[in-house]
Amino acid sequence: MNSRPPRDCADEVATLLKKQLSVGGTGLDGKLRRGGRLLPRHVRKDAEFLASAAAASQNPKLQRFVDSGRVEKSYENCLKHLKGIDKSKRRTDVFLSVLSGVALGILIPAALFTTVLVWRGYL
Repeated sequence: MNSRPPRDCADEVATLLKKQLSVGGTGLDGKLRRGGRLLPRHVRKDAEFLASAAAASQNPKLQRFVDSGRVEKSYENCLKHLKGIDKSKRRTDVFLSVLSGVALGILIPAALFTTVLVWRGYL
């Protein structure tokens, strides 16, 4: 079991979010608000738990209620997902997605225009 405090775990996950996904914001809470949709649901839930555990660990009375086993599991899940992201593949996928959207936006009106011209007998 890792003896790292939840605050350190949350800071490392926030750093990886910035590095791997280029998500802005202050701290893990801010980064999750801005870019949480980029994460799968189970990783987002783990990151949200880490953020709440880090906040609770700052208060001495709430610190004893933080489940260190779940903190460790959530931390490992977040690290596993974030370290497995290939930035160049992600960039290529986004580019191809935008390109296909633009191509579709041009192709469909052109096909409709051609169909109307054929119906009217101009082609």
